[in-house]
Amino acid sequence: MIVVCGFEGLSHQKRIPLGFEGLSHQKTIPWGFEGLRHHEHNEFNHMSNAESAITAYINGFPQPVKGKLLELRNIIRAAVPEAEECISYGMPALKWHKVLVYYAGWKSHVGFYPTSEPIRVFARELLPFKTSKGAVQFPLDAPLPEALITRMILFRKEAVLHAKKK
Repeated sequence: MIVVCGFEGLSHQKRIPLGFEGLSHQKTIPWGFEGLRHHEHNEFNHMSNAESAITAYINGFPQPVKGKLLELRNIIRAAVPEAEECISYGMPALKWHKVLVYYAGWKSHVGFYPTSEPIRVFARELLPFKTSKGAVQFPLDAPLPEALITRMILFRKEAVLHAKKK
């Protein structure tokens, strides 16, 4: 069972980043989850379903995308260790009362999706990176800005906490 947080009724059909079309063959399985369907007793048994699903998602990518996703996952998990991992919109996400951030692998970058407010607040520090309203693209050939990512996640956590108190 793949843990999905939010929008459970929506179909998570495969969305394949450009250039990875040949890596997956089943069009009804979310991209990166192919191994979970066939192996109930595998190396992921000691993990939660969400951890297994996210590990399978990451392992479905070639290097250097896989390495960058693992690094990003570790930064995200370290920022809010009490939060839980889940899959939402077909992407790995970190949930603490609600989803804080999402991330995903692509052909030439990893995407980090902290929602629009952290992008606006940290805009000056994000100038070296390609951004949009709610996303940051971290290129594969550059180090991840760990301190900045952590601050953005903690900012998002504080915003969720503040909204919950209202």
